[in-house]
Amino acid sequence: MKYAFNRRLSLALLASAAPLFAGGQAFAQAAADASAPAAEVEQIVVTGSRLVTSGVNMPTPVTVLGQSLITQTAATQIAQVLMDLPSVRSDVTPATRFVGGGGNNPANNLVNLRGLGAVRTLVLVDGVRFPPTSTTESFNLDMIPSSLVQRLEVVTGGASAAYGSDAVAGVVNVILDHNLKGIRGSVEYGETDRGDGQEWTASLAGGDTFKDGRLRVTAGGEWAHRKAVGNCYTRDWCAQEYQVVSNPTPGANGRPALVIAPNSRASQNTPGGLIVSSRLVSAFGGQEVSDDGKSLIPFTFGQLYAPNNNQMIGGSRPGISPYAGGFELQPPQKRWATYLHTEYDFNTAVTGWVDASLGHTWTQGYVAQLRGGNQNAAGTAPAGPLNTSAFALAVDNPFLPAQLATEMRSLNLTSVDIGKSGDGLLRPFTAFDNDTYRLAAGLKGKWGAWRWDGSYFHGQTDQDVTQYQTIKQNNLPKAIQAVTGTGANAGKIVCAVNRTANVEPDCVPLNVFGVGTNSADALAYSFGTAYQTIKIKMDDVAFNVQGEPFHTWAGPVSLATGLEYRTESISSDIDAASAAGVFLTPGASPRQEQGHRRLSRNQRSPGDEHLVRQGAFGQRRGSADPLQPEQPPGPDWRHGRRPHLVEVHGDDLEDRRGLSPDRLAAVPRDHLARLPRA
Repeated sequence: MKYAFNRRLSLALLASAAPLFAGGQAFAQAAADASAPAAEVEQIVVTGSRLVTSGVNMPTPVTVLGQSLITQTAATQIAQVLMDLPSVRSDVTPATRFVGGGGNNPANNLVNLRGLGAVRTLVLVDGVRFPPTSTTESFNLDMIPSSLVQRLEVVTGGASAAYGSDAVAGVVNVILDHNLKGIRGSVEYGETDRGDGQEWTASLAGGDTFKDGRLRVTAGGEWAHRKAVGNCYTRDWCAQEYQVVSNPTPGANGRPALVIAPNSRASQNTPGGLIVSSRLVSAFGGQEVSDDGKSLIPFTFGQLYAPNNNQMIGGSRPGISPYAGGFELQPPQKRWATYLHTEYDFNTAVTGWVDASLGHTWTQGYVAQLRGGNQNAAGTAPAGPLNTSAFALAVDNPFLPAQLATEMRSLNLTSVDIGKSGDGLLRPFTAFDNDTYRLAAGLKGKWGAWRWDGSYFHGQTDQDVTQYQTIKQNNLPKAIQAVTGTGANAGKIVCAVNRTANVEPDCVPLNVFGVGTNSADALAYSFGTAYQTIKIKMDDVAFNVQGEPFHTWAGPVSLATGLEYRTESISSDIDAASAAGVFLTPGASPRQEQGHRRLSRNQRSPGDEHLVRQGAFGQRRGSADPLQPEQPPGPDWRHGRRPHLVEVHGDDLEDRRGLSPDRLAAVPRDHLARLPRA
């Protein structure tokens, strides 16, 4: 009866998705199923509770997406099927993560239920956890070959009582087809109507039975390659440059404090360089440097312009905004995944199973670029990757256009503020290379009126993160201060620190003006490549028992209990230059370990009025802050989400240099011994 219910639900979903084509057939089939005797089917996994019940009697709402619906969507990824659900927010996919800043590793395809965040959504495969594929302990659905998927079950209500505090938003349970006999597969190709974003996908699955059906083996694999889609200006709808612009005088001009408007452009920087010194702007009007870096051309400031506002409406230079054009609409991606499942019936009561999976994902994309000239920046770094102050250059800088130097001397100015975007120098981009494997084994069986199952798995994700063309925060400020040397360097254009002698012989002056005006040596001195390797490990042991030990006037009484012990660890290694603080880039986490024990208990008494109790009780080890004393183990009723490891320990790092000096002195010596060494 459970299978029949799920099948009818799938047909109903199909009818609502395509009422013009399948409405009559769906209702006719449902009526036929209702009149036909229920077929004997095997026990199935039910999401949302450790009690195995039909979906209509589940204590939490469950949405089921059957294989037929998945096939009809023609989606190349499992996550794409889920994105069509109203309860899923599609903001944590490889196509969106670079625009959002690259968090959660853009190589991952995550699920965000109810917009509460992927970190609050638990993903299971056949009711069992998979190792995290990101530092926020989320799982990449691309690790499962789509040809093996039988159905998707989504708990749209909170399920933390049954699964733990990382399921506050809900649970997605991917049910695989372990009874597959024969071979099935698909090959797909697609591209956008603009001729970009080409994607090739191939998926294959097969299975068979041996030893009179006691041994069942299924395996599957999937490969995909997707090319990039251009930036915002490659699409008419995006090239309109809609942005949220701050109003410097809200209310006075009949406009609110924040204005959403088209033709919104950068007002503090251009690729060639924008003069933002207030006295020069007042005396000579808006001016920017030509792409060859040798002359000045007029620049018109648009509406809502103010010295402390980094955007304006209208004005000069459409199509060059580092905000709208700084990212690709969809980055390239390469991925493959394999999965093997074996089951063996030792007897009629006990079945053993073994799982093995291995997958790989790669992607790369542009990240936030230099946007020097943002006068209201709060950062204190001399030169950062975004929203930094304008470059202050001296009047004797030999790279200054002659007209600009003349204007400065006419006003007795010794320096000028130049707003510069990364398009005129180098734009940083990051590559993410992920490998994930998982080995799992378990037993399940019957004992009288009880069903039981136990499992263990070990999984690991290796992430290689490489950020190219990254600003060297100590070199760039020196390189932009170019002078004409004297003494031993007479007549040479050198860094100001080498005006009379080669104090820092490696310093190569950088020309801020124009686009493409620097040599490879100059760029190599001010920009470099940062590396980070992250290992995420998880070991999990679980045992569950459920059954119907007796009946009452209201029907059978179902009881269930479970015990789960899980350990997780994240370790990180960075290159020597990053450890020395050469780059200004997001931080790497130190090695941390944290263990969890969770006891889940579920009780259910079905009847006209249902009594359902679900709870989680557990212990945890680990300090909330390594600078605070270790918290003693103890019971903990989980009313909210348990923080993941980076949330617990991430405050210790402000950048790749590691701990800030004031906090470093307070760290116990035994904790320092656990920090990674370059």
